[in-house]
Amino acid sequence: MKRVWTLIASWITWPQLRQTRWQATASVGDWWHMMATLDGIPKKAVQSLLLLVNLEVWKERNARTFVRKELSATALGLFQKIKEEAHLWGLTWTKHLVAL
Repeated sequence: MKRVWTLIASWITWPQLRQTRWQATASVGDWWHMMATLDGIPKKAVQSLLLLVNLEVWKERNARTFVRKELSATALGLFQKIKEEAHLWGLTWTKHLVAL
């Protein structure tokens, strides 16, 4: 997961998204709020990105756990899938991701 966030931070040139810059939080809600209010990042864009990354990680873990199949064998593969999905989301309903 750390590698995926590092790749995403580099891709969209938002170093604030690197896990090494995150502060410890007590809950997922606190983490979400912290991430959505990072300086220099449009709130709607980062919320869409958080949703997308967590959805893709969840789908990957479910496939490995319940189907015993890897959808993406590496962090780079998962990152590529996230990039593709971000592009598709930007074309459809999440216009905030178009800038990425």
